[in-house]
Amino acid sequence: MHKRTAYLFFGLAQVSCGLGLAFCTHTPTMFIIWTLLYSVTTGMAYAAYNAVTLEAIGKGAAATKFEIYASVSNVPVYLMTFTEGIAYTKWGANGMLRYESLVAFTAIILFAGIQWMFNRQKELRS
Repeated sequence: MHKRTAYLFFGLAQVSCGLGLAFCTHTPTMFIIWTLLYSVTTGMAYAAYNAVTLEAIGKGAAATKFEIYASVSNVPVYLMTFTEGIAYTKWGANGMLRYESLVAFTAIILFAGIQWMFNRQKELRS
């Protein structure tokens, strides 16, 4: 599977887990199942993110570039933590999970659109 496709796929898997947790019955068993699945998909999404990042930075000054990308990638993590706190206060746990899924799905659409544009430019240059 292509690295960028894997990144999109695992993001969709996270969206599915978040929605599953929001819409399933609120029992300890469902919480355990959905949070374990979410943790697994989060690990896969981080692996795909690292693969995409390593592909993008190339070979020159790789360690420095990777650290710059990693530090910049913490900005959306902080912003999501902040806005999810607001969403939880306003809508409760289910609303927060729906909000997170909506933001993640929007980011996936944005990433896929950018990927499509770059692929289209490559085709036009060829």
